[in-house]
Amino acid sequence: MQLRIGIVQGRELEVQMDPDTKPEDIHAAFDTAASESSTLWLTDADGNEIGISASQIAYLNVIANKGRGPIGFATE
Repeated sequence: MQLRIGIVQGRELEVQMDPDTKPEDIHAAFDTAASESSTLWLTDADGNEIGISASQIAYLNVIANKGRGPIGFATE
């Protein structure tokens, strides 16, 4: 799953999430961070942790993988 996070200053972050991540989990984590005026912590597909102040998030765009493979030439 891919997650795009719009930042108030006009920038956008793109995070490749673990395929097992559910959109509902991201929604719940953001709702909690926003209601507590705290930091939204996410872990990407490589295990890196990303923290973003909830007050600086303009939008979240959750793009679910629909079972599509990568585009291009496969060697496997």
